[in-house]
Amino acid sequence: MLRKIKIKTLKAFDENRIPTTTRKEVNVPVSSPEQLEDIQQKILEEVSKIPGAFVGLKKKDGPVVLMQAGTSNDTGKHFAFPEINPVLIYFNLALKKIELSQVTKKSFEECPTSDFIRKYHIFVDYFEAASSGVVHLLGAVEAFYNQLLPEDFTVVIDGNEKRKNKLEYISLDIKIQTVLPQVTGKDFPAANPDAWKLILELKTLRNRLTHLKKVKAENLTDYQKLSNDLYNTDFSKYIPAIQNFFDFYEPGLIEEDNET
Repeated sequence: MLRKIKIKTLKAFDENRIPTTTRKEVNVPVSSPEQLEDIQQKILEEVSKIPGAFVGLKKKDGPVVLMQAGTSNDTGKHFAFPEINPVLIYFNLALKKIELSQVTKKSFEECPTSDFIRKYHIFVDYFEAASSGVVHLLGAVEAFYNQLLPEDFTVVIDGNEKRKNKLEYISLDIKIQTVLPQVTGKDFPAANPDAWKLILELKTLRNRLTHLKKVKAENLTDYQKLSNDLYNTDFSKYIPAIQNFFDFYEPGLIEEDNET
């Protein structure tokens, strides 16, 4: 099971295809760290004054990488770094939380039943980590779906045309089964029915966690079944299903990070 992935930057682009009205290239000389920081701050300060301006960074013969830039409200300093891909961050966060949940689960199993107060606190830690893992796994799927939607694309659902601003707020089932085949020409549920079934199972658990409802059991507990189901969730089958989903539409997006 994946434990950690490489968080790649979102975009490298062909600078010749970017529509620009004004373009300015700056060669940053090799100098002391202090001088380099001063030059970069001046560049970013000028960029921050121009609506629609963006920064691209190129090292030697590598690709131009889109940079996201901003200003700290605390220090007033400008900053820039390669554009992040939230999909990978959400997925990696889910992996971290799931790994933590498994460590916590082992502690829970080893804790004597008689020490029920300690067992309670350990389970709280498990529930926190595992539920966060579930939510972020599906959050990565939803975010990836939104990335695949072109801004000007129209999809027909039940005879009605819908644009991106509407397509972002429909159910996950319709997003993957109806919208993505029209957008990409590829049908993940049809090509990978077993993986799709697992993703739907995980979606059901996510919905139970986020749309919390009391379920009064015969023994008067409210969340016993939800807790038991979360405790017995086999993440080792859900993570590969979601990785399969990403690879289906963007091969190579998910790459395991074996570096410590």
